[in-house]
Parts: sequence; C-alpha cells; structure tokens
Amino acid sequence: MSQLITPGRYFDIQYFGDWNTPRPRIVDQYNDKEIIFYGNRNLHNRIYSTADMGDTWQTHTTVLSTDFTNEFGSIITVIGKTRSGRLVASTDASGTSGVGHIIQTEIDGVTWQENPVVSFGMPGGYVEEMYGYSIFEDVVIVGSYGPVASKCDEVWATFNGGDNWYKIGSGFLGESEGHIHDVEFDPYSGRIYAALEHRQYVAPDGAGDWELKHRGSPVDRIMYTDNWGNTWNDVSTTPGRIFGPLSTTAIIALQSGVFFGSDGRPDGVSAWFRDTNRPLKPMFDKDIILGYVPIGVEGFNSFRHIAFKPSITRHPQLNLCILPFAHESSFDNDKAVIRHLATTDGVEWHTVWSHPRAFNAKGGTQNPIGFRLAGPHPKDNDRQILGMASGVLGAYAHGARFKMPEIL
Repeated sequence: MSQLITPGRYFDIQYFGDWNTPRPRIVDQYNDKEIIFYGNRNLHNRIYSTADMGDTWQTHTTVLSTDFTNEFGSIITVIGKTRSGRLVASTDASGTSGVGHIIQTEIDGVTWQENPVVSFGMPGGYVEEMYGYSIFEDVVIVGSYGPVASKCDEVWATFNGGDNWYKIGSGFLGESEGHIHDVEFDPYSGRIYAALEHRQYVAPDGAGDWELKHRGSPVDRIMYTDNWGNTWNDVSTTPGRIFGPLSTTAIIALQSGVFFGSDGRPDGVSAWFRDTNRPLKPMFDKDIILGYVPIGVEGFNSFRHIAFKPSITRHPQLNLCILPFAHESSFDNDKAVIRHLATTDGVEWHTVWSHPRAFNAKGGTQNPIGFRLAGPHPKDNDRQILGMASGVLGAYAHGARFKMPEIL
C-alpha cells in the first residue's frame, strides 16, 4: 500500500502577473533547445507562450474569430504539442456549428491550418480542458465532453502527429445521455482507454423538468482498445456489482500500471498493476485495487472529490506525474481541500501540496494552486512548474511558479 507524506505545503511559491495572465497548460517536452510553456486565457481565443517561466508571454494568433458567431467557436484551450512540432488545441461549442473542434498548427508549429481537423458530430460536444485528452510523442487522443442531458461519446485520434485524424470510437452510450470524462494512450502497451459517464434523465409523469435518475451506474465504465479502435472492450464486472472507480475522471498510464482518479468514491487513486510478461492482459474489476492511495478530508467521512488531468513528463531523464484533486465536504464548505499527489513510478505516491477551501464561497483571500499544472521540462535541473493560483470559487488570481520538492 502506498504511504503518503503528511499533507502539507512543500512548494516555495513565487506569484506573478494578475487575473489577466495566461493560464499555463503544457510544457514542450520535446524541445531540447529551450524551455517553452504554452497556455491560454479564460474565455479567450488566443494561445500564448513563455520562454522565461511566465515573466513575459507571446501571443499566437489562430484561425478563430473574436466573434461568438464564428462557425468554429470563439474560445480555445491548448492541450499539447507533438514531437513533430504541431501545437494541438480544442475549441468550445459556442460557434454556429454547435460543436467543438480540434485545431492545430502546421508542421512548423507556427502557421495555423485554415480549418479545424476534427469536428465533433455530437451536439454540444467539445474537449473539456480539465480532462479528455492524451498526448504522447505523435499520438494524440481526444474524447468528447458535453453539457448535462447531452450525449457525447466520440473518440478521435491521430497516430502521426496530426497528418491524419480518425474517429476510432463512438456509440458507447447507446440511447443514454452522458459523455467521455477522460481518454489515455498507454505508451507501454499501445492500449487506448476511455472513461464514460452515463446519465439517465426522466421527466416525471412524462412532463415537467428533466431530473437526474441514475448516476454512478454500471454504464459508468472504462472502455479500452488494443487495435487502434477496431474493437472496444469494457472492464469486466461481476454480475450485479457496480464497478468502481465510479465516474472515472482521470486515467494515468505509468510504467508500473494504469491508475484511476474519480469524481467521488472510492477514495483516492485506484490502481491496476500490469503484468510485465503480459502487458495486454484483459482488465477485470477484481484486479483493480480500489483506493490504493487513500486521501480524504481529515475528520470527515462523507465528501465529494474529483481528479483532474495530471501533468505527466515522460523522458529518459525524468518520469513524473502530478495529479490534482479537489475536495468538497458535504457537511461544511470550510473543509474543502485541493491537493496534488505526485509519483515517479505509480507505486509510491506523495502529497506535495494541500490547501483548504479550494471551493469556498464564503469569502477570504486564500490562493491555493489551481487544478492545472504544467511541467517540469525534462532538462530543467530546477524542475520548475507553472500553474495558476485560484481565489474564491476557483477564480484565477495570478500565475504561480515553484520547484518540485526534493522528496521526488
């Protein structure tokens, strides 16, 4: 069982900028000449980059208009950069097409293609900025997310850095509403994962407002494919048993195995350790250790927590995963906690940051580190990370710069 360091703050944080500062999202780990971070501003249609750890930012113009009636949407989020040099971003569904898109630069990494390379067919579907994408070298996987009472279950992929895109999965939800919470490419086995959240809504007596009837059902499941989407399997479950982790929001493929964070119970990180002699063995629920890494709100037994997309550096010089969690006690909002767990191998996990009141709506001037982190670059000896400090209700206040603690 993984042992956690006593929760506490291990970062020596330097704050910079203000509420208008771009939100750092990724570091270009394939650039060996300089350390460049990319980010975007909230509700904005530009991508930014910094080569001096957030002190100054360069604007990258995209094909998107500032007009909300643009066909392709008006808000973009950078989600990664491929080894071949393309910057990949997602748009919201605010355009006249009513769906989100994937856009990307040309191979030079500067000039943007004139049209989106992916158009999600599900009404309202888009790639959520906090989960739902995976990039490793020239493989990019994205899944469609959507608003309440919608059905968004498409998985798209490119295996050559964006030269060609393919829809490798759809129709997982049948006639039910829901969306894809997260996707993950496992570079150690070639397997692709997709986590589904199923929601069933009913109108009382056939009329009135729609109400959520089922959430956390057996349809909330993890799918995987070992042949690039030709066929999909779901994690086998015992009849009559609801599979956990329910409502998986983060899938993390590390060398030792595949790990899951969820939106609710079971507590913490669940683990499926791979067989090194048989990396593509079937996945059964009985083989998943629920709550392998326990975390919680001290003194409370009932709470809600959600895992977000981790920052993962995979490089011969550095393997590091930082997984952010947000918590909210169902009893007292003052007990809300945001926490970052870090691991180099998936076996030992450490709490490197925790801070109360991440969701507190009662006021105050607390500035915990937000849900999204970028870095470190594999060749940065200082192992510096960029993030955003958030204020009340997660409103972004300013940038945050810190070094990964020596415990990892």
